[in-house]
Amino acid sequence: MLCNIAIICVLFVLSVNSADPVGHLQPLGSHMDPLPIEVLDSMPNPIDFFDNYVQKSKPVLFRGAAFKFPSFESWRSDDYLAKKYGNWKIVAEEGKKEDRDLGTMDMTFKKFLKIYKKTDIYLVQDVLPPNPMTTEVYLPKCLLCGGFTDYLNTMVMWFSSGGTKSVLHNDGFENINCLYDGSKELVMIDKKYKDMVPMDKNGYSGSDVEKVDMYKYPTLGKVPWHLAKMETGDCFYIPFQWFHHVNSSTTRNLAINIWWSQLYDLPQREQCMEKLDTLPDAEQLFKYKTAPGIEMSRNVLFESFDDETKTTTKSNFVKHFVKNVLEGSEEIDEAAEAEAKTMVEAFFDNADTDKDGILTVAEAFAVTSAELKGILGDKGQEFAEEGQYGGVGPTEENVKEEL
Repeated sequence: MLCNIAIICVLFVLSVNSADPVGHLQPLGSHMDPLPIEVLDSMPNPIDFFDNYVQKSKPVLFRGAAFKFPSFESWRSDDYLAKKYGNWKIVAEEGKKEDRDLGTMDMTFKKFLKIYKKTDIYLVQDVLPPNPMTTEVYLPKCLLCGGFTDYLNTMVMWFSSGGTKSVLHNDGFENINCLYDGSKELVMIDKKYKDMVPMDKNGYSGSDVEKVDMYKYPTLGKVPWHLAKMETGDCFYIPFQWFHHVNSSTTRNLAINIWWSQLYDLPQREQCMEKLDTLPDAEQLFKYKTAPGIEMSRNVLFESFDDETKTTTKSNFVKHFVKNVLEGSEEIDEAAEAEAKTMVEAFFDNADTDKDGILTVAEAFAVTSAELKGILGDKGQEFAEEGQYGGVGPTEENVKEEL
């Protein structure tokens, strides 16, 4: 009798469990098979990259692209990094499974290199000036003309002993990740499915990427996804606002992210055409200037553009842009709307340099950062007041032993 009851209980439990949503309490992406990611064995030129991938918001993996960076082999040696950059002051994050509520630790790069293989820490650090490694950070060929380098935002190093897991999130940047060591798998979700990806934390999803609660997050059990597999030497393009979760191998893992502002079109397409045959495989970041933070908001100038003619009229521009000017205002009355409309009309007239009542792509890109800031004010995404030029940092000759 007891045996029969036990069997019935087991069958009941199994029937309940089998009724759970597919992928419940399993890793993100377990709910269905992934869609493919395009893989290229060579790096496209900037125009082909923009037209075929950036403008289409289409991720793509560049197999072996980072092998062509002059710093590639050197950066795979901890001894080299400690000798040349040991005195660099860095900030390490606690926990290799990303938890944005955990703390950080200040230390020298040399100390990090001594302890990272046996400690649950993760280096997430920008490599912009005055950080000394700037001189060994390289931009791939696909960004070297057309205007990409005028809208660079930041570059970040990701370095650990492996086993890191990011939260599910998206970024307000275009993004290329280049992997110097280790491997990574990325769960990618198209931004067009934004209504199916709950961003219930401060800018990211609170779902546990290792054990997704499909009762709490039911739409994550229905959303299509892509799988990207990066190996050492690969670079991967992550389009603007695509959702992603990154899972790193359990071996030494070092990568660089290159972030730039979203571009409606290439502002220097014709000049780039003339350079295509002479572009190098990579160039130092040191040669370029990062853009003022307000440039992240430049794309609002194109919200009213017709995608076929790539122009907008004054009436369309004013109608759309007034909303940006008034957004977030505590009180919006007729007087405020009239004032905003007058300001936007004057802005359009100034930007419309040939005075034909039509704003072109070239005219929108010719608007200065100061003019953009003037019309948007505090509503511009000002992550930096000014861009930064590259600068030479300390080398092995002036690295001091850690006290």
